[in-house]
Amino acid sequence: MLRLFILFLFTSFCSLGLEAQTLFKAETNTRNVVLGSTVQYSVTLENIDSRSFKPPSFEGFNVVSGPSTSMSSTTINGVTTSEFKYTYILEPKEVGEYVIPAGTAMYKNKRIQSNLVKIIVKAGKGGAKSQKELSKNMRDQMFVRAVPSADTAYIGQQVTLDYNIYYTVNVRRYDQVQEPKYDGFFSEQLRSISRNKNVEIIDGVQYNVTTVRRVALYPQQTGKLSIEASKFKLGVNAPGKKSRSIFYEPLNYYNFSTEPITITVLELPSGAPASFSGAVGEYTANSVVSPSNLTTDDALTVILEVSGNGDVKQTLPPQIIFDDNLEVYNTSVLEKKSVARADYLQSFMKVEYTILPKVAGRYLIEPKFTYYNPDSARYITILTGVDNVMVRQGKKIKSDQAVISESEAMSSNLKPLMTSTSLSTQQNSAWIQSPMGKALFLFPFLAMGGVMLHRQNEIKKGNIDPDLIRRQQAGGEAKKRLLTAEQFMVIKDSKSFYDEIAKSIFGYIADKMNIPFSELTQSNIANKLKSNGIEAGIIDKLSSLLERCEMARFAGVNNDDAMQNVYNDAQQIIESLEDAA
Repeated sequence: MLRLFILFLFTSFCSLGLEAQTLFKAETNTRNVVLGSTVQYSVTLENIDSRSFKPPSFEGFNVVSGPSTSMSSTTINGVTTSEFKYTYILEPKEVGEYVIPAGTAMYKNKRIQSNLVKIIVKAGKGGAKSQKELSKNMRDQMFVRAVPSADTAYIGQQVTLDYNIYYTVNVRRYDQVQEPKYDGFFSEQLRSISRNKNVEIIDGVQYNVTTVRRVALYPQQTGKLSIEASKFKLGVNAPGKKSRSIFYEPLNYYNFSTEPITITVLELPSGAPASFSGAVGEYTANSVVSPSNLTTDDALTVILEVSGNGDVKQTLPPQIIFDDNLEVYNTSVLEKKSVARADYLQSFMKVEYTILPKVAGRYLIEPKFTYYNPDSARYITILTGVDNVMVRQGKKIKSDQAVISESEAMSSNLKPLMTSTSLSTQQNSAWIQSPMGKALFLFPFLAMGGVMLHRQNEIKKGNIDPDLIRRQQAGGEAKKRLLTAEQFMVIKDSKSFYDEIAKSIFGYIADKMNIPFSELTQSNIANKLKSNGIEAGIIDKLSSLLERCEMARFAGVNNDDAMQNVYNDAQQIIESLEDAA
């Protein structure tokens, strides 16, 4: 019996917990109203019979329209919630403070009330004006503004630019006739923006405000960058004109221009950590390391994923500092993309690091990502993860033994040649045809073949320095990539063309100069080439080529002459570096 009673109580409490909650709330879109303007008053009934609703008395207001109604319902975990909303448009009669009393409704045979709402009515600019008086000058009742999210920013920081329409009349249509070029910025439009109506009081006049266009801007250079005016055309109802059909609405159109704006772009402060690669804004990052158990014959992979609101297109792969016994063999960007959110542009970057362990042991992998936060004005470093990796000794044994050239091997295996002989012509001819003579005649060719077989065997065993092999094959690999780039140029695939040109240059420099991919920055490349005695003209030409490729990849340059010039310059630079090596 006791168990049945406990079960009954448990079931009762569960049913009470699952019972849908009620809500009876009144609200307005603003608490401050200018005389001659309107205010929106709404009452929401949640899980309440809407038929029992009785509105309050709107004393001191004229009901311009309403009530308009809307209804929705949702079911979560078996619990259904229904919502009903009444909306009124009210116009105040006089200046003063008003309290709209509570509305009433019935819930479980009991009368319930909504909350009270207080509204302050102020006199407008130049005193109170009627709607008829305001309509005399239509341009005083609507205008357009360009509103940036910040007037000071850093290179790579996202600044959103809103185009807002301010109006006291019903704007039926808008068109952006002319948009600025956004010189000095990388720009991208945010298409899925919220067009909710807000209210602002400007110079004593209450305006409805709607954002009709939002653009994400990323500064690309320092200094004061100007954004020229944008032109809009707004359409309002044409009084006295009749509609010719249900598809035609007579409108009067008015032209408006925004004011030009200026954004000051600052340089990033000094003192950036080594893991900083140009990210500015707010970011999150995480990493995945695999495998956790391997040998010195295997490769370790680190995947770094970065997400934020900065300019990911201009952000380089972060330089991750590993143990000296872990060599970063390759760094590749797997993905770079931007996704438009309602209020900003979100960027993603995915980077893969291929690492070759040199020595067996246990290693702690701690990838870090650094970005500059404009709000806190400091560099922030994120520890993306901590992973323990166990490396066991593999079967291949690497050494620092250099590649033995064929001529050196032959000279070490052949005895010195005799410089004089007393044999006669007949004796010499007979000697060559003897078994000994034939053996000596074939010996150089056999020795050469033996050296080649020996070298191939050493490569397979891993006894030959792989860095030396990379240096020797750098030119050939770069030419293969240039041939691939040429094919993309023929079919006019500009993005793939510039990607392949950049890969050929970076790959050649990494192999020829023995620079890890994680350290392939323009400054590091220039310093390395300079220390190797490369002429300044070649270094400048190389830097210019890389900058052109970078700009073309993100700006979408599709010009045949430009691609041909880049291809020719890449060939000349590689040939010049090969000659200087």
